[in-house]
Amino acid sequence: MRAILRHRPSPAMVVACIALGAALGGTSYAAIRLPAGSVGTKHLKKNAVTSPKVKNNAITGADVRESTLAQVPSAANATSAANATHATSADNATSASSATTAGTANAAFSTFRDAAIPLPNNIGTIATLTIPAAGSYVINAKLTAFNVSNIESPNDSCDLTAGGDKDTDIFDADGLDIDDAEVVALQLVHQFPAPGQAVLACTDAGAGEVQARFTRITAVQVAQLTNTPF
Repeated sequence: MRAILRHRPSPAMVVACIALGAALGGTSYAAIRLPAGSVGTKHLKKNAVTSPKVKNNAITGADVRESTLAQVPSAANATSAANATHATSADNATSASSATTAGTANAAFSTFRDAAIPLPNNIGTIATLTIPAAGSYVINAKLTAFNVSNIESPNDSCDLTAGGDKDTDIFDADGLDIDDAEVVALQLVHQFPAPGQAVLACTDAGAGEVQARFTRITAVQVAQLTNTPF
């Protein structure tokens, strides 16, 4: 008994053992007796909850303020794809419109006669061009007026008409060999709402004996048409 008492622990050892026991006992008590739900938001330090401490797939869309999120790459790609689609559609629409316009501008209709056509004493039709498609047209007519008599014909004239549009040329075909032929050229523009005709009418006013030779009427369809006086 005396031998055991001779090896008493030092005061420092006693204090250390008491502190250790208190620490261990307090931790166990806190861990075992901490009431459920007693830790709230105010007990957490800022930035205390990090990604490793969050359960995967635990945060839903309702927990996230969408306005604070940047655009994800897939959404940006989708937007670019949509814009590209719209741009392609616009290009296709423009190309289709251009193709339609080009097709329209390529249409042309013409008629001709090289043989002589006597001009009537009063204005009358000598040639007609049928235009089978509606649209805007530039129409030209041309002939050579030739006086086969020795009598002057100073009041000759020709009209080119399409709908309400008309062009007129007044000329004279002398009876002399040096001036018995005149080239007559007429032009007008007209927009046909439906298929129609361009009519060439001429007269020698009853003087001389004038003929139309190498007569032509041509109508060329155009995509756009502007006709203004100057």
